[in-house]
Amino acid sequence: MRAPSRALKPHEGHNDAVDPEVAQTALLVLDAQSVIVEPAPESFFAAMRRAMDAAHEAGIQVIYIRVELRRGRAGVSPRNKRLTRLQAVLEEGAPGLESIRRSRPRSETSS
Repeated sequence: MRAPSRALKPHEGHNDAVDPEVAQTALLVLDAQSVIVEPAPESFFAAMRRAMDAAHEAGIQVIYIRVELRRGRAGVSPRNKRLTRLQAVLEEGAPGLESIRRSRPRSETSS
């Protein structure tokens, strides 16, 4: 028999929105690379830019994470069917792995 699940109570003042008072708050921008997100509708990019701008304005750290696989299937388990299929597209040096211009840090988009 499964034990009943206990709902964790959020700390005082916490809700589903970003709380800029929490020192560990960060916005993660994941895999915003041409080969991955370029087919997305313009509304996706507008929402992403609004989130990044709001985080910057609130003093929240924005962390950019890119996917880039090593050559020769190193680090990709053969059980991971999706990454195995995408190996050639996501392998270091492949075209389209650069961050899309609309998601780059402000210092990179001003040039």
